[in-house]
Amino acid sequence: MISHSTFSQNPERFPAVRERIINAKFDEICRRMLLEKSKAEELRPVYRSFEREKGALMLNNLAGEFAFPDSSLTEKQQDEFYLRSLEKAKKLVEIREAYYPKFRMVLTPKQVVQFNRIEMEVNRRMMQQLKKRMNERNPAKK
Repeated sequence: MISHSTFSQNPERFPAVRERIINAKFDEICRRMLLEKSKAEELRPVYRSFEREKGALMLNNLAGEFAFPDSSLTEKQQDEFYLRSLEKAKKLVEIREAYYPKFRMVLTPKQVVQFNRIEMEVNRRMMQQLKKRMNERNPAKK
């Protein structure tokens, strides 16, 4: 179980680390897309803003989502958890919709789709690595 306090801390607590993560993800996405340096630099501020909005939404929701292991949730808590998850998914879609025209100012529609696919792969791999590290630090809490 991950404690509630682990994720309910001030989201601006580690801004330098968060910026390094955003930049590393962006650089990998651009490298895998073979994006020209000039186009990447034009896209960077859009992506950073996009990531900050997504990050704020995720951080605001992490505490509630990871506060309890699934087996300990009551029926009411499961219901609330599910409804919060749906609400978060809606907000993520709204963020993506709002940023699509901004991404389109730099990328073609095909490139936007490619960018999103690679971004999801990078995020998935990053989460797997994070979970692995957490499990290595707390082997009894798997």
